[in-house]
Amino acid sequence: MCLFGPDSCVQSRRAIKSLVERANETGAKIVLLGTYQFQPDAALRLVEHEAAAAQEAGIPYIEVSLKLWQLGGAGPEFTWLANDGMHPGKDLLLLDASLVYQALFGSLPRPKPLTVTAPIYGSTSGLTESLRQSDAPPPLPDTPREVLYTDETIEKILSVINRAGSN
Repeated sequence: MCLFGPDSCVQSRRAIKSLVERANETGAKIVLLGTYQFQPDAALRLVEHEAAAAQEAGIPYIEVSLKLWQLGGAGPEFTWLANDGMHPGKDLLLLDASLVYQALFGSLPRPKPLTVTAPIYGSTSGLTESLRQSDAPPPLPDTPREVLYTDETIEKILSVINRAGSN
């Protein structure tokens, strides 16, 4: 949205095009996964800018912000944000994953309970810029090791995605 000046938009669009070119060389399926904003006016502007960037790069766009805004009213009990109030929480990650699944497979996943078993890194993860093995233990011993999603949570998120798709 050019919040850091007009050059930031130019640099961002260049970076997206460069990533798309590199990904195309590998045969990867490429999408632009949108980010989120809870304020309605800002969410609309964000979606406009993201959609334009995706169109300019010639790739599909996965809109997140407006769906999240709809879900905020439908499910205030969800953990949309991490404890820091800024980074994505576990339910926002589920929304993102469901939307990516839909983009890759052409349909939404079936609603059923889901357990993600992996280190669940937060904004204070102990990770550094140093490369490390993906199966290395987390740097902080209190890092959660799994997230549980109920079928009720998944059904609610998928129903909003379905409603948004029919509008």
